[in-house]
Amino acid sequence: MREYRIYSVSTMDDIAWDKLPCAPIDVYRWREGWTPRSEAKVVLVKDFGFVAHLTSEEDKPFARYTGFYDPVWNDSCLEFFVGFDNTRADYLNIEMNPIGAYLIGFAPSRDDRKKVTEIIEKPFPETAEINPGKWSVTVAISFEDIEKIYGLPKETFVSGYSFRGNFFKCGSEAPVVHYGMWNDTETAGPDFHVPEKFGKLVID
Repeated sequence: MREYRIYSVSTMDDIAWDKLPCAPIDVYRWREGWTPRSEAKVVLVKDFGFVAHLTSEEDKPFARYTGFYDPVWNDSCLEFFVGFDNTRADYLNIEMNPIGAYLIGFAPSRDDRKKVTEIIEKPFPETAEINPGKWSVTVAISFEDIEKIYGLPKETFVSGYSFRGNFFKCGSEAPVVHYGMWNDTETAGPDFHVPEKFGKLVID
């Protein structure tokens, strides 16, 4: 199991992505031929919550979907799966394409997942950006929303607190189908919904 240390900053203005450690999405399985260099970073913002930033080195990322909860995993897609409470099996799957379409589900397994908007009024804020040679997505998860979803207050997230998560890169209908992971799910076929194989995220 891989481990990622989450650094803390005071405000959004203090985030410097180039100075934060990365979690490499470098385990590619089930298909051959396309393994774009991809990575994820997460920071705890003390006056807000968690912000995740994922990047992939794709010059012309494949993207068709534009709406919330469209099947963006079929496009070029970066994903953050996270379970903030280790006493519960439920986890969030946050899946994002290069043009800002995304979905967020919540359940203890692949089956019977519900939209996060069935629990909170609005999905987490998300942005996407395409630059020459690479694209990135950023998603912001507030302490307020985490408490609504998990019942965990802001005070839970102190130095040393750990929870589970994984980062993925995929494109199930991209010109070259590919599946990349931070922590290997170790399944026979493509499957990211394997929470028992998530990595460990630790607040520094």
